[in-house]
Amino acid sequence: MIGSSYTAPAAPDTLDEGLAQVVAATEDDAAHRAANAAFHIDRGENFLRDENRWRGYEDGEASFQLALGVWLHYANTEAKYGTRDHHFTLLTGDGDELVTITSIDQIRHHLAARAAGLPASPATVADASEDRDERDVLIEELTGLHAN
Repeated sequence: MIGSSYTAPAAPDTLDEGLAQVVAATEDDAAHRAANAAFHIDRGENFLRDENRWRGYEDGEASFQLALGVWLHYANTEAKYGTRDHHFTLLTGDGDELVTITSIDQIRHHLAARAAGLPASPATVADASEDRDERDVLIEELTGLHAN
């Protein structure tokens, strides 16, 4: 990167050192890709877009801790014409059904329900409708929390 303060690691002396460098670079790349792809669900660019909060893995997937025991998982698959499809899934440690995430509002819905001790049923496409005011009132009544 021209003009950056980044310094590449020294050339490896062994194959194992070289592999370790590539593994670390692959994990960093996965975290970076996840943060960039998060634009599809977090247009605010100040929460899920922070690549330092993402942990990348060798296989190109990444995770973002939302709360204790609640993670947002990122993966991508090849799509038509050589592009990539980005997939975000909510993972919990308590055996809940996997929830596909397409908006930050779905994450808020899930966490608010969990905080209130209610089942965190997935937010539906109808939840993303223009009828937000009525839905938010319903969530407040169900959870006792103020939905924003």
